[in-house]
Amino acid sequence: MKRNIYTTGECILDVTFRENEVFFLSPGGSKLNTAVSLGRAGLPVHMVSECSDDPVGRFILSFLRSNNVSTEFIAPCGGQVRIAFAFLDADNDAHYTFYKGMQNESPAWKEPAFAQDDLLLFGSFYSLKAENRPNIMKLITAARGSGCILVYDPNYRTPHLRELASVTPSILENIQLADIVRGSDEDFGNIFQTCDPDRIYSQVVSAGGKTLILTQGSREVVLFTEKIRKAYPVPAIRTVSTIGAGDSFNAGLIFEMVRSNISHSDLMSLEEEEWNKLIGTAIAFASHVCTEKSNFISIDFATHLLQ
Repeated sequence: MKRNIYTTGECILDVTFRENEVFFLSPGGSKLNTAVSLGRAGLPVHMVSECSDDPVGRFILSFLRSNNVSTEFIAPCGGQVRIAFAFLDADNDAHYTFYKGMQNESPAWKEPAFAQDDLLLFGSFYSLKAENRPNIMKLITAARGSGCILVYDPNYRTPHLRELASVTPSILENIQLADIVRGSDEDFGNIFQTCDPDRIYSQVVSAGGKTLILTQGSREVVLFTEKIRKAYPVPAIRTVSTIGAGDSFNAGLIFEMVRSNISHSDLMSLEEEEWNKLIGTAIAFASHVCTEKSNFISIDFATHLLQ
């Protein structure tokens, strides 16, 4: 049975700098990055968003289509594409500065026809913005009602700390509505003011969440379910850029869910061996992207994966 994957987030332009020179320029945005990796991996993936009708916006839409990402659910909008400047430090970790586009209202999307066991990935600050929240909640409600698997990635970065108090209720609501929460220690350090895995899981459970996958950069990945707590080592690699690592982790997780035919009804009863496959593939995707200049799995990696 064909299972559709939907990612909802911002379409932006990423400009990455290293040593004060442009290192890489590409369409970006957390959920767009995931969608491109999944499209390259041969899965039916749809981006749900909006994009300006200007040369940069058309460039982004063309890029998505060329990487097998459906743009059927991307609504045209006015204004200009938002730009993210990422500055790589000596460890190839990124520090961001965001420049807002001129669009202040999100247009109404064409709503997908969700089916049982489709997957929806949502999150980032995009899911918390007041102008986006009605669209996001409508999308989540429809997906849940159809029996989709919902994955929430908060992707909450330092530039948004000043808005934390106002958006915390929406973050907690997202956690409660998701089947799987996948976030980094940086995200939860910003949200919960702790990077301790057990304390983070306690906060997630308090919000109504059941399953947490915590990534910690080059340190171990920690899985929490109602019956499993397990740490997974991350291989030592020589990084080129860590931008897109978490997004690619999400892609690997979703890819393996589809490949292993894991349904919504399976989630709460997954055994350790099944989680080992899911987390293992996710780590492989993320580790590969850290050795690349771009924010997505490479064509060569995808070709090898499909073979």
